[in-house]
Amino acid sequence: MKKIVLTLSSFFFFYSALLTAQCGQVETVEICDMTIIDGDMDGTTDGVINLYERFNAEAGTTISVADGMWFDPNFNFALDASTGDLFLWDLDNSSEAIDDYQFQFINTASGCPSDIEYVLNVVLGPYSGTTAATGAGAINLQFCQETLGDPCGNSASIDLLGAFLSNPSPHGNGTWSYAGSSPNFISVDDTGMLNVDIPYTAGPPLVDEETFELTYTVPGGLGTCPAEQQTTVSVSVVRAPFAGFPSTITACETEFLAGDYDADLDLRDDMFLVSENIEGTWGTESTGQISGPGDSVINLKTIYDDIVAANPRFGSELVDFSFTVESRSSVCNDAESTVRFFLYEYVRPFTQSPAIPEFCVGDESLTTIDLYDYIDFAVEGATTFDYPNDTCTNWEFVSGPSNLGLVEQISDICTLTLLEIEAGYTSRGTIDLSNLDTNLTAGTYTFRFTVQDSYNTGGTFTSESIYDIGTCSYDSTPGHPCEGESTLVTIIVNPINYAGEDTADVEFCETEGPIVLTDLLATNSIDDPVYVGAEGVWTDVDASTTVANNYTFPTITDQQVFNFRYDTTTPEGCTDLATLSFTVYEQYDSGLGGDVGVCPDPIAINLFDELGGTPN
Repeated sequence: MKKIVLTLSSFFFFYSALLTAQCGQVETVEICDMTIIDGDMDGTTDGVINLYERFNAEAGTTISVADGMWFDPNFNFALDASTGDLFLWDLDNSSEAIDDYQFQFINTASGCPSDIEYVLNVVLGPYSGTTAATGAGAINLQFCQETLGDPCGNSASIDLLGAFLSNPSPHGNGTWSYAGSSPNFISVDDTGMLNVDIPYTAGPPLVDEETFELTYTVPGGLGTCPAEQQTTVSVSVVRAPFAGFPSTITACETEFLAGDYDADLDLRDDMFLVSENIEGTWGTESTGQISGPGDSVINLKTIYDDIVAANPRFGSELVDFSFTVESRSSVCNDAESTVRFFLYEYVRPFTQSPAIPEFCVGDESLTTIDLYDYIDFAVEGATTFDYPNDTCTNWEFVSGPSNLGLVEQISDICTLTLLEIEAGYTSRGTIDLSNLDTNLTAGTYTFRFTVQDSYNTGGTFTSESIYDIGTCSYDSTPGHPCEGESTLVTIIVNPINYAGEDTADVEFCETEGPIVLTDLLATNSIDDPVYVGAEGVWTDVDASTTVANNYTFPTITDQQVFNFRYDTTTPEGCTDLATLSFTVYEQYDSGLGGDVGVCPDPIAINLFDELGGTPN
């Protein structure tokens, strides 16, 4: 069926008509039992009456749609204004006053000052609803009380309206009452919400159930209609099985090595499972610790030993033990709880190798080195416990003249994805010892290598969570059960005795000697000055002999090129060298001048013969 409501313009028209006094007669029609009304006479009750027909029958008139329109000033949205059909089943409450449901007939041609020609009161008798199941001992509603288990369980809230057939629904102005005396009854309110708490009883009977009878009373009493109508609802409440509050235990490998778990554990202890129904059973699992449904004793150390025997680098292992309580009623489902043990491999200690690596400034063979190569990692049997992954590791510069280009992680190193790892970072701890782009400075350099506690699980882990029966809540421990490790790695860059830069194209006259060879070498602006001391050696490359730094020229004939090499060393074995090439020219003698007398005869004279001394 379809309800038609007034348009907005019609509403304002009719509402303004109410502002003046009504005229015309008032009639009342009683509908004491709306469930038997069959408006269209098709053999199926529908609760529809026509206001034209009912008013005409009561008043002896013959008004019709052509004469005006019926209007509901209370806007119950149950009146089809175009036909005058009133849908009784859409009226929410039974009548408690004669004019609760009052309808006005509007006729603008009637001459009434307000245009309200007639008024019809519809008295609706009480209807308290009909339940699906009837008869002695019938259960109208079955409900499963899904509580969280004693002592922290919650009462079940049951909507009693679910016990009624919906066509039509019971009137909403009724009240609920409970006449029983069960200690498990808590309350019922007028909206039909029933609160009960069925306690758990260990052992037979295996179904914790109770039936509650409640009465819904709808008031009436107007005219010839009954004073009230009542419907009794029987509600069967079954307490759901409860498999207990399970704990999640996290254990680090170090605890097993310390013997903390080298004893039998009973999974029924409150440390692991709280408030479970005793009728439950333990399921089979892969460790073989549970021998049957009634067995609840395990040895976690044995489980750990089996895991390590199969894979020393197991990372983490999850061991589950499931406890199931079967439901003895089709109303409720089975209950299952899982006690979980997370076993975590610990990060083995590591340290720098005993020999501290030493390097020399100026060693042109140096490029980059990996600090990771100078760490000794634990070896157990055939297994090396090293930590080469970029995630959950970090290198840090601790002290020294510079960080030598080391890339460090700056965020939480175990929450980074591979795409978020700091650009250039590597667990290898790569540093640059070359002199090509940076000026390597002598000194002691210290770095720290760190491996996070959750390295072996890729940065993820599960918090321990143990149920506390005293506070009815879980006590969670968010931290990882294992600890991380770190070590310092130190390298030494030793200084050199600076030999200067390769130098050539230097010229001397033999009269300028002796010279200081180190003074001839060119220098850079960083390592200046050139070393002079016992650890510096000059070698005449051509003669394969050593020469003194204060060098005296030998006798020079014409000119002579000298090729020398300067080698320096340090007590740490650092060396440097520079080459020196210079030319020494002979000092020429022009002899002694004088006068020569000659006759004007044309003769040739050799001027060299005329010089005194020993000219060249």
